[in-house]
Amino acid sequence: MVSFPNSSFFGSNLSRMKITDTNFELAQFDNTNVSDSLFDETSFTLANLHQVSFFSCEFKEANFSSAILVSVKFSHTSMFGADFRKAITNKADFASVDLSNSTFIGADIQGASFIGSDLNNVDLSDANLYKVDLTNAKITEKQLQSAISIHEALLPNGTFAHDRN
Repeated sequence: MVSFPNSSFFGSNLSRMKITDTNFELAQFDNTNVSDSLFDETSFTLANLHQVSFFSCEFKEANFSSAILVSVKFSHTSMFGADFRKAITNKADFASVDLSNSTFIGADIQGASFIGSDLNNVDLSDANLYKVDLTNAKITEKQLQSAISIHEALLPNGTFAHDRN
């Protein structure tokens, strides 16, 4: 395993790369562009990502658990089976992303955009979905009910959700 713990990537361009079995635990990514890249068994556990753009990337067994993601874009990206357990996001963009079989258990993903995303079999247990945009997303009522909050979330049918309590 290649390891970059506590590394910093500021204004970097990591496009068209193949990154395999790599650990970016506690790494700092700021204003970084990543496009057309493959991440296979890559860990971003406890990493801090700010204004990072992942465009047209593929993640296999990616781990973003307990990471902080601010203004991060995952546009047109495949993230099948990704782990976002207890991650914190602010304005994360998951538009047109395949997140099938991923987990967001206990994650705080307020204000995230999942427009047109595939959330099939995604575990949202105890996740905070306050003001998320689920327009045209593939998600079930059961998944929404497992979240800790869906208040003011824009649902796939165009209506706004309200918490039951």
